[in-house]
Amino acid sequence: MKRLIPVLTVLATALVILTVTNSFAEDRWTSYNTGNSGLAGDSVMAIAIDAHGNKWFGRGGGVSVLRCDGSWRTYNSLVNAIAIDAHGNKWFGTNRGVSVLHPYGRRWTTYNSGNSRLAGDYVNAIGIDGAGNKWFGAGYDGVSVLHPDGSWMTYNTDNSGLADNYVLTIAIEANGNKWFGTTGGVSVLRADGSWTSYNTNNSGLVSNYLLAIAIDTNGNKWFGTYEGGVSVLHSDGSWTTYNTGNSGLVNDTVQAIAIDANGNKWFGTDSDGVSVLTQMPVISVATNKSLYRLGDRMIVEASLENPGPAVTVDIYLGVGLPDGTFLSWPSFAAGLMPAFADFTIPASFSLGPSVIFEMNLPELSAGEYSWFTGLTKPGDISEIVGDIAIAPWQFE
Repeated sequence: MKRLIPVLTVLATALVILTVTNSFAEDRWTSYNTGNSGLAGDSVMAIAIDAHGNKWFGRGGGVSVLRCDGSWRTYNSLVNAIAIDAHGNKWFGTNRGVSVLHPYGRRWTTYNSGNSRLAGDYVNAIGIDGAGNKWFGAGYDGVSVLHPDGSWMTYNTDNSGLADNYVLTIAIEANGNKWFGTTGGVSVLRADGSWTSYNTNNSGLVSNYLLAIAIDTNGNKWFGTYEGGVSVLHSDGSWTTYNTGNSGLVNDTVQAIAIDANGNKWFGTDSDGVSVLTQMPVISVATNKSLYRLGDRMIVEASLENPGPAVTVDIYLGVGLPDGTFLSWPSFAAGLMPAFADFTIPASFSLGPSVIFEMNLPELSAGEYSWFTGLTKPGDISEIVGDIAIAPWQFE
């Protein structure tokens, strides 16, 4: 065990540095293109995932479907957007309106500006809300809504808070908020009828030219942009950007985003196919102060987030002493022992921050201490999973 302590220390230091510089070293990326898969074209403009887990990719020359068994099928027709409703109907946005493929009888229905109140035939985006309303980005003419009763409504810059009439992407939250990606930033129509807009001047958005939006189960918003990569608005209000320079993303023009049941993010790019991000769990630890003296109150909090699929790990948590000794929480016995062994973290899981330790400190040897936490493969401390976090502190 002693020989592993220097190894773990080096790995922890390296991973902390990587985390600070946003290199996303522990995330896993996979790419699909015409050279390594049945994808019929490398310019992917839309992605949707049906109830069976089949992935539907819209592209300039039609639709490619990656079935759950790994096989592929292609439909030949230009498709800008895809959405699947609660009844299994597939809605395809095209340059000639909206076509609907019904699951039973393989019937088709088409809506356009000639036979309906669709504001424009160039349909770039489709979103479907919990009430069954269909929202269509209608070219340069704003957003048209088809209600379940067959009536229509259109929103544009003249009658709403929409930032721009050219709506290229739509995503809808479970709480009813509608997110519209335009060439002028992102506009949000909230359930109470109010509007908010985000752009490069008032947020961490990397570009105002939005091509794709998806919302994960933790409420994080993923924005695909033109030549800027992917910006993420986290539920805590912070922002992160992924691009070809700091991640496995194959192209910085991201035209489509979908998130599967395991939390994997699928990115359709301009000319390089599809990149898939499998995010690893993140565990963190923090103290209420960095310098302590006799009698000071120490409060330690830890948090755990798993944005990706379920994973089984050993969880380590403890204190590093000035002499290099490690004490394992919660017993504080000397040595590295898992606080939770063979622990399964569910998919799309978030916990904390929660207080794990609180007390008035007694007299300690002066020096540099640290709280540490990390995840490893069950039974193998040398196999690091995700990040290792260190919270340094001093006693004098």
